[in-house]
Amino acid sequence: MQFDVFDRVLKFMELMAQSTGATRQEICDLLGLSMRSFYRYLEFFENAGFRIVRQGKRYSFDANSPYFRKLTAYNFFSQEETDALLALLKNDPQGNELYQKLLRQKKWHVKNQYVVDRDYADKFAMLSEAVRDKRMIVMHNYSSVKSSSVTDRIVEPYLIMGSNDSIRCYEISARTNKTFRISRIGAVELMPVNWIHEDKHTPLYTDAFNFSGEELLPVEVYLNFRAVSLLTEEFPGCAPYITRKNAKEWLLRMEVCDYRGIGRFCLGLFRDVVPVGSEAFLNYLEKESEGLYARFAKKD
Repeated sequence: MQFDVFDRVLKFMELMAQSTGATRQEICDLLGLSMRSFYRYLEFFENAGFRIVRQGKRYSFDANSPYFRKLTAYNFFSQEETDALLALLKNDPQGNELYQKLLRQKKWHVKNQYVVDRDYADKFAMLSEAVRDKRMIVMHNYSSVKSSSVTDRIVEPYLIMGSNDSIRCYEISARTNKTFRISRIGAVELMPVNWIHEDKHTPLYTDAFNFSGEELLPVEVYLNFRAVSLLTEEFPGCAPYITRKNAKEWLLRMEVCDYRGIGRFCLGLFRDVVPVGSEAFLNYLEKESEGLYARFAKKD
C-alpha cells in the first residue's frame, strides 16, 4: 500500500471523528473518492471495529465503537475531569487551544449517551455467557433487513465475530448457521437448555476481499507489475500471498471465501492477469465473461 492511501485513510478517520461528522459528498470531494470507494471505506472501518452513525446526510463514528473504547480507556479524561478542566481554562488565554480540545471531547461524550452503550453491553454480556456455557438463547425482536421482518429467533450462539458487532449462531428453525448483528437484537434471553447441534457449528472465514463463508476456495493468478500494485493498494491483505517469479511476473496463491472478490479484480484487469490452477475458478471466470458479453454486446 502506498503512502497516499494511508493519508486518505487518516483523513477519512479525521472527518468521521468530528462531533458533527461529514456528508458523503464532502468526504468524496475532499479525498477525491468515488461513491463506490466511499462505501468500501465504510465497510473497511466497520470490519476494523468502528460503528457508523448516520444522521440525515451526515456520517460519523460512534464514540462507543470497540476501537475507540480501547483508546479512551488510556487517553481520555472522564466526563467529571473534563468539566473541571474546562472550568479552570475557560478564561485563560494561554490555555485556549487545550480548552477547545476538551470542549470537543465533551461534545463527543454528549453525542453518545451511556444508556445506548449500556443496552448493547448487556446484550453482549449475555451472548458471551451463552457462548461460554454452551447455552441456547432467544433473540427477541430481531430486525432482519433481508426479510424486512422483526421476529424472535431461537439459536445456539457459538462465535462472537472479531469486531464484537456480530455473532455466529446455529438457528434451530432454519437448521443452518447464520451471522446476526448484535445491534439488531431487541433483547437476549438465556434458555435453560444446552446446545444440541454442536456438531453442525462451522467456523466462519473472512478473506482478504472481505467476503465471508464457511468454505475456503483455492485460487492462483499470475500478475504483472500493474496488477500487483493495484491489488496490494486496494486489498493489502493479499500481499503475504504474492511471490515474485521473475522481473516482470508475480504469483498470487491464496484461498478465498467467494470468487466474486478476486473475480472482479481479474475481469477488470484481464490484460494484466493470467488465472491458473483451480478448474472451478477458471469456469467461474468463463461464465462471468460470457455474461458480460451477453449484457453489453451490441444488438442488431
